[in-house]
Amino acid sequence: MEYDSPLFIAAVKKILRDSVQHLADGIENLKNAVSAHWQADEKRYQTKPITTADLRTDVPIPIENKTKKTIPEWVWVVFKGALEIAGVLAVILYTIVAYNNWQEQIDATNFVARQTELSRKILNETTKQTRREYRAWIKVTVGNALFTYGEPMVMPIRIENTGKTGQSWGTRRKRRLRSIRRH
Repeated sequence: MEYDSPLFIAAVKKILRDSVQHLADGIENLKNAVSAHWQADEKRYQTKPITTADLRTDVPIPIENKTKKTIPEWVWVVFKGALEIAGVLAVILYTIVAYNNWQEQIDATNFVARQTELSRKILNETTKQTRREYRAWIKVTVGNALFTYGEPMVMPIRIENTGKTGQSWGTRRKRRLRSIRRH
């Protein structure tokens, strides 16, 4: 595109002329709006305020201070009031009952927690006692050793289980100890 062509220059001039014209119109409109605002403010300050005396009329207006209710309206007012009072009392009663139930639930939960802890302690103690009572109590009795030169040493050993676990080891076992050879 050639920027020095007469068509391009004419188009740019037209765009600038239109933009400047649009800007000038906007400034003129702003000036007119400010002028109209100032004129409205001056008119407002020049008018006298309206007083209450100017609004009064000579025609009296009847005003009823008290409304008259029919019998069904009075019955409804009394019934509605009684229902409101009964509702408030029901809410208060429900709150008291719910609070007492809540406190009983807390007490029951605490009681169960204490019972659980006590049961756990009893179970632990019972387990200890059972282990102590049923463990193997072993009694070892060693007899006289027989020494013969050049042969293994023979020594009778008796192992007895005196606990309640049963006789799993047997009552007699003989063990032979190998002789120690001296060099």
